[in-house]
Amino acid sequence: MYGPDYSQAEARIVAYESRDLEYIRIFEEGRDIHTENASTIFEREIDPSIPQDYELRQLGKKVCHGLNYLMGPQTLCDSIIKELGPKYAITQKQAKQFGGVYFERFKGVKNWHHDIFEELKATRTLTNCFGRKRTFLGRIDEKMHRIGVAFKPQSTVADLCNRAIRRVYEEFGAKFREDGTMELGEQIEFLLQIHDSLLWQLPDTVDIKATGERIVKAMTIPCHIHGMNVIIPIDNCYGHNWGELEKIK
Repeated sequence: MYGPDYSQAEARIVAYESRDLEYIRIFEEGRDIHTENASTIFEREIDPSIPQDYELRQLGKKVCHGLNYLMGPQTLCDSIIKELGPKYAITQKQAKQFGGVYFERFKGVKNWHHDIFEELKATRTLTNCFGRKRTFLGRIDEKMHRIGVAFKPQSTVADLCNRAIRRVYEEFGAKFREDGTMELGEQIEFLLQIHDSLLWQLPDTVDIKATGERIVKAMTIPCHIHGMNVIIPIDNCYGHNWGELEKIK
């Protein structure tokens, strides 16, 4: 079984959509964005190899994901407890403080939020880098703003995965008919999409490393964002079943 995973996909899309040079530089230099963000909001160096710091990295990851998508302080606090558990609980005061520090460093993200709102007011329509459009109806308010901000990163990753599935099947000789049905080629079966990762079932007889390389090649699709060709790296995960998948470099 093979489970390739687009690495930090939504965060990368936010970086390039916001055109924040500092955010982009972190990715271009191969640094861990979640560790960097945790270091930013906690205002000290974070070493994920230390258990306590690893927990701060996970908390920082969740905080910054929420801030990217305009979560308010209370919603962010509730979301953290729901997803990470009560040991990670933060106060509304801390949430506001983290937001102030985060947006001070990544001013481009804050400007991007503003630009999305202005685009909604002007046209009510947003378009992602693959050309998918969404028109927003109803009152232009904070709720619509949050949904609009989330649209581009989330729809881009969804479209990327959908294109990748088709390209993988084509790489292995599948043919698509006009009615959308498919004639299978080599033995490979798509089982599941889990957020930004795709789970494939492979026969025991194949060379899993060579097959994995073919899958990764097919999944490598550039996202054209503000004149930049953004390639999202893919992590390799192998295992005999879903529960045993392990990341292999």
